Amino acid sequence: MQNMFLQAEQCELVKIDVYHRVQGDVVLECIHLDHDREETIFRVMFNTTYVRSRILMLNRDDVDVMWDARNRMPKNFRAEVLFSDADALLSTPPPPPPPPPPPPSSRATLPQITAPFFKEFEHLKIQLEDIKSATDNFGVNKFIGSGGFGKVYRGEVSHSNGKSMCAFKCLDTRYGQGEPEFLKEIMMLSDYKHKNLISLLGFCDEGGEKILVYEYASNGSLDRHLSSNLLTWRQRIKICLDAARGISFLHDDNGSRQRVIHRDIKSSNILLDESWNAKVSDMGLSKTGPANQPHTFVITRNIVGTPGYCDPQYMNSYTLSKESDVYSLGVVLFEVFCGRLCCTYSNGKLDKILVPTWKKAYIEKKLQDIVFKNLTKPKDSTSLEIFSGIAFQCLQEYREDRPKMADIVEKLETALEFEFRSEAAK
Repeated sequence: MQNMFLQAEQCELVKIDVYHRVQGDVVLECIHLDHDREETIFRVMFNTTYVRSRILMLNRDDVDVMWDARNRMPKNFRAEVLFSDADALLSTPPPPPPPPPPPPSSRATLPQITAPFFKEFEHLKIQLEDIKSATDNFGVNKFIGSGGFGKVYRGEVSHSNGKSMCAFKCLDTRYGQGEPEFLKEIMMLSDYKHKNLISLLGFCDEGGEKILVYEYASNGSLDRHLSSNLLTWRQRIKICLDAARGISFLHDDNGSRQRVIHRDIKSSNILLDESWNAKVSDMGLSKTGPANQPHTFVITRNIVGTPGYCDPQYMNSYTLSKESDVYSLGVVLFEVFCGRLCCTYSNGKLDKILVPTWKKAYIEKKLQDIVFKNLTKPKDSTSLEIFSGIAFQCLQEYREDRPKMADIVEKLETALEFEFRSEAAK
């Protein structure tokens, strides 16, 4: 069924109709014609990952379908498909027999479908000319890095909150992300605001460029400072606490918003401002789940994440959960403790993942063998014990043995408090 849906060159999709809804998911009935013009009917379940102003993001096996339910035509980013009755998706009972699909000439284009979406975020639009001016036309002197989305530049530009130094992340599909991640990042960061999440200040969708504009974190990403002698033990705890608070806000056990599983927590996605406050970034790969449920998990076909940080259970079972983010944060905590990245590379290829070594050292009570040698000595050993203890709990094999993000926040607050008290006493 997956190949039938995605690989349009293998069949002709005639129509896709709503079949029914199950607890927020949508079952679509698809009809396709093969090369012999034989008609086959099959059903595919999609997960409704995001709803805003009747714009829905449906997902199956990490393929996003953007649909403006006010129109009748959605747009799949890999193959254009038709829904014969858009409004039926928003109602519980099965829809009546659909009318015949409109002719190909009436199919909505992606700009037509996303126009209402961009209209809602009109206040966030920044002109391409202004961005080019701010970045010296994307000059080398303004380049600050690159990642899974594309290249990142810095520059001062006016936006809805005033004028400030910003980071400009330019979409390059060759890096593995594309239009779904671009749109999802705008939606997610517009809805989920927290002092420990990077702030979206604007975007540009003009002249073939798709650019996200963020607040500028002048100290860059955490991975660049893991081995810094200048980063004190107290600062390291505080950075980890900030990151945990940001992720805890996304997981939000008690709120009414949809829960968010970040799915790519790593030290390079934790940014540091001029005061060394940490902010979690890069929401383009995130997944959402229902609020106020005892468990949140998503079954995916493709593993998305970064080697070394990925939850082994997610990799083995293809089942993503909040505890997957907990595992990834545990890896980051050990990186901060050990002063190095969790993986080693040789000739540009992954050589070794150090997480098993770190876990073994903790179990054998040999943390002195792995702790960062140039770490400023903690004033209180209790903070070190609490920090390493919660980091180890995050890396438990079974998800039910891992702490909730709120528990991690509490433990790190306690570790920071012990360090503060010891520093004040000396």
